Amino acid sequence: MLGGMLLTGLGVGLTLPTAFAAGAGTLPPHRFATGTAVLSMARRLGLAVGVAILVALLGAPTTPAAILDAFQRAWYVTAAVAILAGLVGLGIRPTAPGPKPVDQQEPGLEPAPNP
Repeated sequence: MLGGMLLTGLGVGLTLPTAFAAGAGTLPPHRFATGTAVLSMARRLGLAVGVAILVALLGAPTTPAAILDAFQRAWYVTAAVAILAGLVGLGIRPTAPGPKPVDQQEPGLEPAPNP
């Protein structure tokens, strides 16, 4: 059990700062608090929905064979969702930051024209 907990802690410790940096790194300073709050809310909502789906998949089995089948079914669904999330993550490409809003630009600089 210790090995699994250590790997989980390591994974979460490496994932959360990276996800928040990627999600909030391009936000202007006046939107940073709102942006990180939305990211945090989305993470917590995903956690709640994931636990609800897991509980629904497990159900209320009564025999040892039914318990094993329920946990195997839940494991397969969890693995499939993880693989799908990984494939979606591979398709995400960074974008170039757009021009700064007029109120955030340095004095004396004109905004870049839109082509």
